[in-house]
Amino acid sequence: MLDAHWKWAEIAAILTRAGVIYGTGKPWTVEVLTATYHRAKKPLKSSKPRWPAASDMPASPNEPSKSS
Repeated sequence: MLDAHWKWAEIAAILTRAGVIYGTGKPWTVEVLTATYHRAKKPLKSSKPRWPAASDMPASPNEPSKSS
């Protein structure tokens, strides 16, 4: 979390002075920095787990799974 005394404009200015540029090759602005920050905080579109939960798995190879 950003410390309360930091301002988005100061962060954008520091990134620009450090030579960190936005993907378009332009310096950071407050608008671009805040939009990028809020976009990064959003969950990804696919929130489905990659693997089934352990409770959905059969206890043994001969037992049918609960999800079928």
